[in-house]
Amino acid sequence: PSPLFAIFYTLQSLAANGVLPAFTVLGGTVLTVVDLIYLFYTLLLHLLLLWSVASLAGELKLYSVQSAAWRNLTFIVIYHLFYFITMLPIPFIAAHAMAFALPTVLLYLLCIMLNLWLFFCCYRNILPEGSDQAEPPKSITRKGNADE
Repeated sequence: PSPLFAIFYTLQSLAANGVLPAFTVLGGTVLTVVDLIYLFYTLLLHLLLLWSVASLAGELKLYSVQSAAWRNLTFIVIYHLFYFITMLPIPFIAAHAMAFALPTVLLYLLCIMLNLWLFFCCYRNILPEGSDQAEPPKSITRKGNADE
């Protein structure tokens, strides 16, 4: 679905800039519906990704990584709720849209940075240095058969 959203948003931005005036019908309700679908798609993607990282870290007894995954999951949910609230047709929010834009972007950037750090910690803790070049057990020969 991500390429479809990319194509839609590209056409929409080209129409907004007057490059493709035939696609100006993509505004209004259609744009709002696509934005909501994309919002819930990204929320589901992040929830599944961070839940799986937390589960894997729990199985490996990496509790600091597991708690970081739950923390990031909480921030992602807060960001998506905040973004959803800014999309609501409430007159106060519409009148002060720019006041809500900066905190939303900063929260999103914080989520991105926390996720990058989490994935680096996963890489660092789950795959320690040199473990990718470990020797095979001596009981296994080069053909993969166990010594008898």
